Amino acid sequence: MKIRFKIFIICSFLIFSKNINSQTFGFGCLGLSSFFGGYTFYSYTPDGLNSYISDLFENNIIDDKTEFGNAEGFLIGANFFRAHFSSMFFSAKGYYQFIFERHQYNNIPEHKIDINLNHWGFAFDFGIPIFDFADWKIIEGGIRFVNIKLTNSITIDSYETNGSRTGLYLGSGIIIHIIKDYISIEGTASYNFLKVDNLQDKNGSKILSSENIDFIKSGSLTSTFQLNIGFPL
Repeated sequence: MKIRFKIFIICSFLIFSKNINSQTFGFGCLGLSSFFGGYTFYSYTPDGLNSYISDLFENNIIDDKTEFGNAEGFLIGANFFRAHFSSMFFSAKGYYQFIFERHQYNNIPEHKIDINLNHWGFAFDFGIPIFDFADWKIIEGGIRFVNIKLTNSITIDSYETNGSRTGLYLGSGIIIHIIKDYISIEGTASYNFLKVDNLQDKNGSKILSSENIDFIKSGSLTSTFQLNIGFPL
């Protein structure tokens, strides 16, 4: 109890002290900056998945071969710390993304194929302010732990990765501040390293793969646009 009380006193001092501006090194005490949320448009290269779609079309199971490759979903996370100085900033963050893409076939609402690419991620970024209302995020690098699930309601099949797959990414972008340190619009162009050879059913007895084609190709360019909302602690 005494330790918790001391931590509370230290936090209160850091937040309310006239000599320390909480916006300079994160929003809260102990380096914890803020929570954030947003919406992400995620591009990827599912060569094996699109080959699977083509096979369904050629076998007259679906009436067109609309391809996958552009998913989207919500993003939630937290800045572990954010150091924002007059000439530069850097931060570390963790997040979770709900990434989803769906296509309907045969003009029947129930005939759909869904893919989920939900993942945990951890990242660092470094940048500089270029205007009072804008920052250049020179580099952002991170690691993702991706769980993929494909559901085909037409053939009543479901496939997924056998555990999480690890992916890396490097990117750069611009941050436009609507309300400084609270609300911002962020655009990032990144190159992703994620290779998934195949998916399998729940029992591991049936594998979804194409010969000499990875389900998801390693390496793809992605443009991400999101709204970041910080909630000071």
